[in-house]
Amino acid sequence: MTKGRAKKRSRNSEAPCILRFCNNREGVTARVLWVDFSGKEKEYARLDELCYYNQDTYVNHPWRLRDAASGDLLAEYVGPTATITLQHDGSTHIEPGLHRPPLVEVSDPRWGTYRQRGEALGIPILAFDCVCQEAVETAAHIVLSMLADADGSIVESMVEAGAEVAIIGCNQVTTDLPMYRHLRGVDCENGGGDYDKATRGLGGNPGNPVTSCGEENLLMLPEDRYRYENILIHEFGHAVMDLGLHDKPLQESIVDAYQAAHASGRYDLSCYMMENESEYWAEGTQAWFDATVREDVTSGVNTRHKLQERDPKLAELMTLVYGDGDWRYPQTAPHKFAPCEESSERQHGQQAESSRSGAGAAMQRPMVQVVAAQHGKAAAAAVAAASWLQCHGA
Repeated sequence: MTKGRAKKRSRNSEAPCILRFCNNREGVTARVLWVDFSGKEKEYARLDELCYYNQDTYVNHPWRLRDAASGDLLAEYVGPTATITLQHDGSTHIEPGLHRPPLVEVSDPRWGTYRQRGEALGIPILAFDCVCQEAVETAAHIVLSMLADADGSIVESMVEAGAEVAIIGCNQVTTDLPMYRHLRGVDCENGGGDYDKATRGLGGNPGNPVTSCGEENLLMLPEDRYRYENILIHEFGHAVMDLGLHDKPLQESIVDAYQAAHASGRYDLSCYMMENESEYWAEGTQAWFDATVREDVTSGVNTRHKLQERDPKLAELMTLVYGDGDWRYPQTAPHKFAPCEESSERQHGQQAESSRSGAGAAMQRPMVQVVAAQHGKAAAAAVAAASWLQCHGA
């Protein structure tokens, strides 16, 4: 009698690792499955086309990718840190270590080709051909200026996490960009309708490292509905916190500063800046670079000087992260800000990215279903920090 092959299952291990699953296969959605200690598959995520997903795990824990429609096995891996990619040609590529998924150009007859158009400190600037080069250069300049005095380790962390900047063309909507097309028709959960109605930019985070903004806002065109502020600086502020400071003590310091500010009585608690620590940091980033003339969303804090006076702790953190250089957005902006007409409504409908804690903010992407049964301490921590589908605008 011939013995059957032993059933694959997870085994106890004290050696943690990170697996990055990438899907470059056209028309395929993959289920990301952990094989538990009894050999049963447990779904941790759905991996959409052109997306990737990071998972903390252990070297003796098998993982599989299956076609969500047919159930066919697409990939299987057990071992140390690696990048597992479903290739466009139907093959599977496994490479030791974590690697940025290759940028694949995407063509659309309406807009031309979506491709890398620029770069700032190793962070690609991407857009369709319909976006003018001036907007690309403006985005690159803003990123360079924001990070000119930043600690090099913050920039390195952002690049390693796959940070990118994408520009939404004047005549495009958010979900015309490849990494957001799965959000078409999805409610933004911020009161503004679906993503195309409610957003003109999203912040990069561990679940989606792409920061986006509208071409019209970069160029300060008359039709820009966010003409009183620069959206890229706000959204990229989210990326700095969630990618550049991810799992660093400074990120926890921002949470502590927010909680202190919330309890201090210095802010109107109904203002957008007080919604959660993520918006506290992003609105503070705009103020740090004088990138807004609005006062309704920050209780009047819209310049570096005002921030230093109102919230010394946040100003101290801004200095540690961005430095205290001379650059302010109005110095190199295409035009002067329009005089601000006060509004009681929050104009930042585009702030739909999740906060680090998830409190009070709509998710940029529906959170993946994570099984209750955990497969180890590292994975348990990953549920809160890394169990998001990650999309790369490829």
